[in-house]
Amino acid sequence: MDPFTKRHAVSRARFFLELAKQCWAEWWSSLLSDPVASLFCNKRDQILKNAPPKIGQIVRLGGPPAKRATELYCYEDTQTPATVTVERYLEALEEHVRHAEKRFAT
Repeated sequence: MDPFTKRHAVSRARFFLELAKQCWAEWWSSLLSDPVASLFCNKRDQILKNAPPKIGQIVRLGGPPAKRATELYCYEDTQTPATVTVERYLEALEEHVRHAEKRFAT
């Protein structure tokens, strides 16, 4: 049993701590299952701990040369430039950050 009254600062702190735990647990699990967050976390870990990120490089034999280097690199498939994939994921990540700042602002 709690030795402090419900209005005591310690009791209120414990109450808000429990609410925060529940809120963060729900929000955090939604992030863990999101491919956007997963991609950035995995790539960050890869870059910091192992090596540069692995991306696909398109090699062309014949035909017109690439006009821009972005045409030669991909993540998802050879038809989608790496910059398109990264931009889409970055926009989604920005939305996560905006949501987190709004939800957890103090």
